[in-house]
Amino acid sequence: MACPTIAYGIPRTGATDLNFNSGRELFRCGIGATGCITMFITNVTLESSLVKIHCGTIADSRQGDVCLQSGNLNWKDQAVVNWEAKEGVTSDLPAGTVITRATPCGSGDLSIYTHTEGQLSAKVQANICDITSQRAQIMQAVLDKNLDVAGDTVSNELDWVLSDISINASATDWQGGNVSYQGFGSRTGGSNQTYRFNFNWQTGKAESALGSVQYDENATPDLMEAIVDQMLDASPDINC
Repeated sequence: MACPTIAYGIPRTGATDLNFNSGRELFRCGIGATGCITMFITNVTLESSLVKIHCGTIADSRQGDVCLQSGNLNWKDQAVVNWEAKEGVTSDLPAGTVITRATPCGSGDLSIYTHTEGQLSAKVQANICDITSQRAQIMQAVLDKNLDVAGDTVSNELDWVLSDISINASATDWQGGNVSYQGFGSRTGGSNQTYRFNFNWQTGKAESALGSVQYDENATPDLMEAIVDQMLDASPDINC
């Protein structure tokens, strides 16, 4: 039998990245031959993102006395999701049945946008004291690189708060460490969007992924496999 035809890498226009998430609900009634236990699925979401690969300059890897090695940035719109039982849910349904759905409420949407949260981190080589004294410069370098290479994001609209500094002290390696920030803010048009970006200052390679989260709103209880197919078919961002 011939090998299957499978693409290597991704096209320059980008590729789809998928992430399904769900909860579970156990129904327990007795044990042994006279009892039963069934696992149902709840709160099904699909995050679909367009992943792109970029190339950027590494000429800015030196920031003062700090040598940048890699940077990471991500943010996600946070929302309150209105979940409720689907019509006709009983314990007779087979295991694997999705029994909740997202329904409009509040503002009339399936989810109510509350705020945006993000994380930013950088790995560097530097003298220990320089990492702490130049932490703000390190953070700005990651934000600037994201905007220079990946372009249209809302990362600059978040307020970034220092959350962690870790130092690598070694007798046989260059001094360095990691700096991390938490981002928080609100923005016009929050719509369950997600974003991630990473850049390697040693190779010049970057990856970005802009996407959104979709919620299962089908009113009919059905097996997880069927719900997955329905959500894939309904998503306009998926090409597969």
